Amino acid sequence: MGNWTRFANHVCQGFNVVPRPVYVDEGDVSRPLWVYFALRDIHPGEEITISYSSEHDPVPRDFGYSVQEWKDAANKARAEAPRGHRCYCGKALCRGTMFNAPPGEAFWEKSDGRRGG
Repeated sequence: MGNWTRFANHVCQGFNVVPRPVYVDEGDVSRPLWVYFALRDIHPGEEITISYSSEHDPVPRDFGYSVQEWKDAANKARAEAPRGHRCYCGKALCRGTMFNAPPGEAFWEKSDGRRGG
């Protein structure tokens, strides 16, 4: 069972579709239809990818991390995440978890001298 998203995979970086709320014959803003829009042409046979945690590709320098510091933090986040939340997308900027942590708790949002939080 499930919905069409079972045919898409999560990736932390380089995803090709994003969700947007759309209202069709609905006056209640709390009841949108979620429609997925392609960010670019998707070729026949190409995997459809979405991000469960962000609509933007992560950029470590934007958060004050070197690439290695980002990888180390992502590995730690993966190890600490519940088993079904761990991300193994293999992207260079994998966050280590498919879902956002509570606000301010994701490693890229911590206020430890780096930007964010």
